Amino acid sequence: MDVVDADDERVWTYLRMPAVLDYGNGDSETWQTLWPARWPGKSLAKRRRGTAWNLIYQQLNVDDQMTFSSMAVDASINQRRFPGVMQATQ
Repeated sequence: MDVVDADDERVWTYLRMPAVLDYGNGDSETWQTLWPARWPGKSLAKRRRGTAWNLIYQQLNVDDQMTFSSMAVDASINQRRFPGVMQATQ
């Protein structure tokens, strides 16, 4: 069941704001970043190592080696969970 407003429009929107918007020619100096004053390309390039880059900084799907499977992540953004505090069931 989707949560809808009075106009039958879905209430929730999935917002993705990746740290790197464009990789330019591949050199970190040419990267276009979301927040260049705080996170220039060179700084983000140092953090790109490891498997968490796509999930944390680029907000992309996770691979099979991550803590949460891609199916679990999809379930959390595809309206299969009601918003609010989770209640224990018996």
